[in-house]
Amino acid sequence: MAIKLIDFDNLAKTLTFCIYIMGYTDTEKSRMEFIEYINHTYSARNIHRLLEEITKRINANILNITEYDYDPYGASVNILTSDLSVSNGETLAHLDKSHISVHTYPEIDKISNVRIDLEISTCGNISPLNALSLVADMFNPDVLIYDFVIRGVTKNRKGKRIYTCNDYKKSIKDYNRTQTDRYHIIKKHKYRDHGVEVNMLKRRNKYSDYIDSEQIMNHEKNDKVYKEAKRIFLRRR
Repeated sequence: MAIKLIDFDNLAKTLTFCIYIMGYTDTEKSRMEFIEYINHTYSARNIHRLLEEITKRINANILNITEYDYDPYGASVNILTSDLSVSNGETLAHLDKSHISVHTYPEIDKISNVRIDLEISTCGNISPLNALSLVADMFNPDVLIYDFVIRGVTKNRKGKRIYTCNDYKKSIKDYNRTQTDRYHIIKKHKYRDHGVEVNMLKRRNKYSDYIDSEQIMNHEKNDKVYKEAKRIFLRRR
């Protein structure tokens, strides 16, 4: 069975998120608590649910889902999507023109973090930019680095070559404007016809303890986590 392409173009639009969730873990107990937290909160099953919400937001349809938890920590989930409904078992072995994938990368130290790499790649009528605000609300990251890239070339009905999609710059500017109360924002690369990269750092007064939300955050520990987050935000050693 062939999948009929509807309003298909050859432009591939990819939105990639690098999400950091951080915590101060200077004792064995706090490190174990952080591991327990990320294994539960960012388990394959929970990520699966989050990605289903993202799929709905971008108006895509799920073809197939694979998910794995890793020992001692970490998870991966991959969703193949389409811009039309498909009910055929044979499609499960094939990569359609769109996909969403997540991999988690925990790093346990005195200041621990879990990096969550999320990629939404689409063609046709589906735009990954519709997921921008949802991702920030879902993960509430301490540091968020995202980039949007357009690849390829297509033609309009008159035969004119097109290398970009309409209004993506406005969509990103509008989104960044809504986040200025929560995040410091810098654009690492200026807008180009084919993409942009944006770095976001949660403002100091927005930090909280992920493991115990009722706990009053220790200012000294908060400062250390914030300094580490700022290094990642600015990509300093």
